[in-house]
Amino acid sequence: MKEWSLNTTFHGIRYISSSTAWCRRIMWLLFVLGCFAAVILQIIDRVNYFYSWPLNVNVKINYNQSLEFPAVTICNQNAFRGTEAARTGRYRLVEHMFSGTSSLSVEELAVHNATDMSMDDLYVDLAHSKKDMIVSCSWKNNACGAEDFKTVMTDHGLCYTFNRDASDMTITSSGVDSGLRLTLNVEQYEYMAGPHDAAGIKILLHDPREMAFVHELGQAVPTGAHAFFGLKFMSIDNLPAPHGDCAKKELRHTTHYTMEECYLDCLTKYAKITCGCRDTYWPYLNDSPPVCTIGQHVSCVEDLYDEFDRSIREKCRCPIPCHFSIYDPSVSYSSISNHLVSKLLSSNESKQLKEKLLQSYETTAKMDHEKFSHFQDLVVTFGAKTKLIEDVIMKIERCLQLQENQTKQLFVQMEDIYLTKEKTYRYQEYAIEKNFLRGREAMEERTLANVANAYAEFALVNTRRIRRLANSPADDQVRKELYEFIMDALEVRQEIAQLAKDNISLLIKSFINGTQIFNYKFENMPRAYNPHIVPKPLMNESMYHNAYMKKYVPKLENDDMQLMFNVLEMFMNQTKLAYEERSINETELNYVFERFQYACRTYLYSKSVVYSNGIDRPLAVIKDRHDQFDSFWVTFKREIEALNQNIKSLTELITGINSAILPTFKSLQSKLYNYTENGSLGLMDLATLFTSNHTDGFTTNVSIFFQEVQTRGQSISDLLSLIKIPVDGIWTQIIDDEDSWDYYNYTNNHLFLRNLSEVIIEWNSKLEDIKTFDIRHHVEHSAEDFYSSFENVVSHLKRFKASVVVDSTFLKENILQIDIFYRQLSYEYINQQKAYDFFALISDVGGAMGLFIGASMLTVLEVIDLFLIQLPIFKHKTEIKHKEIKH
Repeated sequence: MKEWSLNTTFHGIRYISSSTAWCRRIMWLLFVLGCFAAVILQIIDRVNYFYSWPLNVNVKINYNQSLEFPAVTICNQNAFRGTEAARTGRYRLVEHMFSGTSSLSVEELAVHNATDMSMDDLYVDLAHSKKDMIVSCSWKNNACGAEDFKTVMTDHGLCYTFNRDASDMTITSSGVDSGLRLTLNVEQYEYMAGPHDAAGIKILLHDPREMAFVHELGQAVPTGAHAFFGLKFMSIDNLPAPHGDCAKKELRHTTHYTMEECYLDCLTKYAKITCGCRDTYWPYLNDSPPVCTIGQHVSCVEDLYDEFDRSIREKCRCPIPCHFSIYDPSVSYSSISNHLVSKLLSSNESKQLKEKLLQSYETTAKMDHEKFSHFQDLVVTFGAKTKLIEDVIMKIERCLQLQENQTKQLFVQMEDIYLTKEKTYRYQEYAIEKNFLRGREAMEERTLANVANAYAEFALVNTRRIRRLANSPADDQVRKELYEFIMDALEVRQEIAQLAKDNISLLIKSFINGTQIFNYKFENMPRAYNPHIVPKPLMNESMYHNAYMKKYVPKLENDDMQLMFNVLEMFMNQTKLAYEERSINETELNYVFERFQYACRTYLYSKSVVYSNGIDRPLAVIKDRHDQFDSFWVTFKREIEALNQNIKSLTELITGINSAILPTFKSLQSKLYNYTENGSLGLMDLATLFTSNHTDGFTTNVSIFFQEVQTRGQSISDLLSLIKIPVDGIWTQIIDDEDSWDYYNYTNNHLFLRNLSEVIIEWNSKLEDIKTFDIRHHVEHSAEDFYSSFENVVSHLKRFKASVVVDSTFLKENILQIDIFYRQLSYEYINQQKAYDFFALISDVGGAMGLFIGASMLTVLEVIDLFLIQLPIFKHKTEIKHKEIKH
């Protein structure tokens, strides 16, 4: 074993076995064991990391000469055409199916004779045709048409997919001119009840092999818009377990795998078992399962959707695909151009048509009793609501005046309370500073600072003089003078210590008892008030409030001073010995020298602790209270100012409303009555007036006013709630101030001696009284009613005006354009890679062994060789075998 340890490449082992010094051997043993432990910990860490299966995600941008164009699926937001539904007698059926909040029952379907009607027939027969929807088509700057779109059923209904031959779906340049451009007519005039409420189309760009989930993944394009879809292609590869979560699963009804198709395949399988049919867009194989009838859809499939999301989906086990592609569009919008509108607009006599329509509609508006009565009701309601608004504004104005007056009274009362208490704090601070701390400063100047003044120098000088006294060859007279000089210095220091002790006792007792050292006068306050302004509980408590004070107050007052007397007495004894015996004991003299310095340091430290923890504490506490009190007052004052500002702003708004806006609405009201009473004004005149910017500006001002009433009314209420906080804080600090109770009593300040809860209730009641004049209570629904009545009149007039205008509105409500193109001929390739393999693990383990113990794989073999061959037990077995062979 020793031979092995001397020859092994294992660093440090030879020092354990070969060193003659046992302490060195132990030291090397500890070093080696420590390095062994570090190696083991590093190996465990690396193995744990290896089995956490880390991975990296790499993103690479590839630049190509060409890219495959995605499949483009477009769906009308409206599933059914009204004219076709009416022609086939299915209008009421569709209306009942999609207008109610609940599904039709089988019995209700029977009424429409639709129980056995196929869902496919419903969607296919009533859908917008692609020939009507596709106004124009351009593919790579070449014309295309409806024949290039195939019909597909999707989760959004019947849709159309642009997907030409694969050879023609390759793009060799980027930009708008190298993609697909469509002009579509959504036929909004054909819209009726259906599964979707929006107007426009939904579009999905996807892999041609994938099903189009337009409802879930598609993007909406509104009418009147020109949408630009700039594509970015991304190819993604994921790792399977254990590093990743991807896997491939064979589907029953479709050949291409995606998670969505997997769930839909699972749903189809379950529906086949449960309902014996499928929904219109679900995948199928060899026409199995068949499409559900409307009766099957209502009685089974609709419930199946809820059950699938609730419990079945989790059982489908649809993993993430290991490879998939994404066509990521960057969408921007503009309105369709006037050039397109002009091109599509076919009317050449719009001006004459407008005049005829106006004359006709004016006559109809008055002659149609139902329409005219409806407008009369709108006018009467508007007049009543205008009068109501006048009353509301008057009430708001009165409430604001009452709130302003009560707020001023509240502020004046609180200001007087604040000033009284604030002066009390300043008086307390003054009393502590002048009548206590100033006394401490005087004591410091006279005695306390001199007890240990230049103590090191004092001790050193007197020690030298004592040595000189003992060793001086001078005559007796000179020695006597030196002796008296030393004794005088020691006695003077002892007298100073005695005076300091008396001063310390006086200072501490003054704090404990709250007895003033001086009696300075504060401002115009009588000196008789001074004993009562002192915060006696705080002063007393400061002398005992923590462990330091409990320890060091008696120590400073007694022990430290007694120690000082004793050491000075020892100095005197050494002086007498040196004078009388002409000799000294150096050991005792050095002890006295050190002991004196220790006594001075102890005295200074004790004094510092008592000062910082006790003597200075009352003033600091009072100042903290004062600052907190001022903080409450600043907050209170700030909230009051904000409240007054809100009241002022509303008052100014009311002045503007009364002077300009209300007279305008009265004028509008008179013009409406002029029309309804067969006056000279026409409905178009009223429409022009009510839809003008001038009128709109006045209504905006009224709207702003009532918004301000709500906003500032809420702000006033919130501020009154916030004011409670500083008010409660001020009163709590006043009444709970135990250190001021004596002063309150002496000055007969009964206001500050009341019960806190009663005071809080009283002041909260005052704030609640102001809240009772909440201006929002008067608004309630009156503003909404006024806006509603005005908007009803305006809407009626706008509809009339819009009905006579012949312009591009019709086209913009029905036409939209789409451009789909690649932004650039590049794509992102995103793939997952193993971040840490077995070779990296072995390398890290080898690195750790080499770093900490200098070992390698050969060293491991040396250890194996040691245990298997070189140890005595194995050598003994080998010798026995040799002997057996010899015999």
